[in-house]
Amino acid sequence: MKRIFAFILALMMAFSLAACKGKEPVATGTAIASTGKSKLTTADKVKTTAATTVATEATTEATTEATTTTEPPVIEPGYDDIVPLDLEIGKHTRTKYGTYDLIAEVSMAHLRLQGYWADDLYALNERFEELNRDNLDYMHEKFEECVEYADLIPEEAEGSICITYNQQYKVQRADDLMVSILSFTDAYYGGAHPGTILSAINLDSQTGEDLAIEDVVTDVDTLLGMVYDKLIEKYTKDAFFGIDDYFDELDTDQLVWTLGYEGITIWFNEYEIAPYALGLPIVNVWFSEDPSLFHEDYLRRPEYGYAVELLDYIPYEFDRDPSDAKTDYISVVESVPLAEEGYSEELYIDLNGNIIPDRHNEFFAYKAWLVCLGEAGDNRHYLYAETDGYFGYDIFVVYDLNGDEPAFAGLIDAHGMPYYWEPLGEDMGLNFRTLFNDPAYFEMSGRIDLLGTMSGNAWYEADPDTGMPSRLDDFYVLPEDFFPLVTKIDIEVTAWPSEEPETIPAGTELFFLRSDGKSYVDVKKATGEEYRLTTWRDEEGLKVNGYWEYDAFDNIYYAG
Repeated sequence: MKRIFAFILALMMAFSLAACKGKEPVATGTAIASTGKSKLTTADKVKTTAATTVATEATTEATTEATTTTEPPVIEPGYDDIVPLDLEIGKHTRTKYGTYDLIAEVSMAHLRLQGYWADDLYALNERFEELNRDNLDYMHEKFEECVEYADLIPEEAEGSICITYNQQYKVQRADDLMVSILSFTDAYYGGAHPGTILSAINLDSQTGEDLAIEDVVTDVDTLLGMVYDKLIEKYTKDAFFGIDDYFDELDTDQLVWTLGYEGITIWFNEYEIAPYALGLPIVNVWFSEDPSLFHEDYLRRPEYGYAVELLDYIPYEFDRDPSDAKTDYISVVESVPLAEEGYSEELYIDLNGNIIPDRHNEFFAYKAWLVCLGEAGDNRHYLYAETDGYFGYDIFVVYDLNGDEPAFAGLIDAHGMPYYWEPLGEDMGLNFRTLFNDPAYFEMSGRIDLLGTMSGNAWYEADPDTGMPSRLDDFYVLPEDFFPLVTKIDIEVTAWPSEEPETIPAGTELFFLRSDGKSYVDVKKATGEEYRLTTWRDEEGLKVNGYWEYDAFDNIYYAG
């Protein structure tokens, strides 16, 4: 019975994926007339996000040294500057559960400019919103199709089969010149293996219009000749289906390409040029190989460096030293073959075939980023890896990639990139986070265990010497919608920032504002007055302004 069911689903999957490739609402590099790039004329650009707005409002009156927040770096824009954009990235998801378990899930990507950039690059943000609407409409359409297949799943097969169609955006670069995104979609309808669909979105940041490969590359024929040679060298010619005919008939409008800060990447879909067993053929042509092959604008990069999220289980190629004849790759894999024991069951970091186990992470759910610091030709590379920890708090590990093998650089426990979940109905929600693309200024979330367990957000930069995240703010912004403290007795407190003593009566609600994570917590009343609570912990517990915390407050909730 199960074999027949699996065979039927496999046939439906094959037909469905064939249809998907023509319908998925994402750009695939549609050619447009090349338009000259005008110089930027805006006087000043200060990076802002919704989170920094909250932090700024919370500290408008708190001007003392202890609560002075670090402002985003002010960059004088111009034709010679590349400024990273602030983006909100995520996905809408719809799910259906059977009698016992999840049986269908469909998600489609979501992208939006944050803060200053939403107004400054209005046309680009409008294009993002157009893509979001198309993706959302397609998600509902695809969900109905997946539910039809899911309803065929017998109860005894629930948990072992789940019909899925999930799209995610992997941003290769996002700055005030261009945005380049790989759309990576995996679909599973019960067959032998899932299918993968790749497409690309390349947009002019000033106009929001599609960029054709001719807008970026000066000689497309030469580029394609290099791609052909690299494919043969990397995989051998016999691995492909009639590769000569493919390149003779190739329409560049259908080419899946993205641009990073070190070169251009050409992506090929499953079965496009080779059997499924070959995987996803990927070729990089580096700027350093022939700078004249690219329009000069696109050779520039942010002064401090860049960060890019890795694809799941797919090696990411980069070039540590453009002056030598070799390139590099980094991959985080869930298991590797062992000589006598089959396969391992822990995360491994693979740098150019030099594989080490990541002993610091205990869970497989992870995200990983390549972080490049310094100017082109004088780079230092690091791997940032984040896994799910206990009680939903992440473990954040940094590896130095500048030697022959990955070297552990440091760990930040109970920290990670913040993400948010917005429920949008009984079976639907939006999961999103701030894109990590700028190592000079990025947001992290950390666990705070003072008067309860909660997450606090702060701004960081990657230390240019060690690669470790270094906190710029001297405090964390706390969630004001967390359970408010309620005073159980009359409590002497310090008004802030006046530092005048005051007594708060029993029964008063106090809402969280900020904390340094160890010595104080700032709170406010519903009427807006702010107070500083001094905290210290010893072997007996936490004292707050001289009171034991449970003697002074109700609504204290710790995790674990």
